[in-house]
Amino acid sequence: MIQVEESWVLIGKAVDALWWAYKRRRTSGTPTNVTFDFKWAFERDDRKGDLLGFMHTHPGFPATPSSQDESTMRAVVLSLGRPMLCV
Repeated sequence: MIQVEESWVLIGKAVDALWWAYKRRRTSGTPTNVTFDFKWAFERDDRKGDLLGFMHTHPGFPATPSSQDESTMRAVVLSLGRPMLCV
């Protein structure tokens, strides 16, 4: 069975040093690529203000962020103007 990358939007709240996050809006991609549902995430954040970040898998590959992962997450953090969890 071929494993594919999966992603989730993390929603919840940050209270002091604790961040309570829940996985929502799962998407799946290819063995080496996946796209988050950014439209859903940003619309949710506009309505509820509870977007905490994003997480995704790297099946069969090192669990380290790729340069594409880093540039995408930096762009999200800069556009929202606040820290995000990137797992």
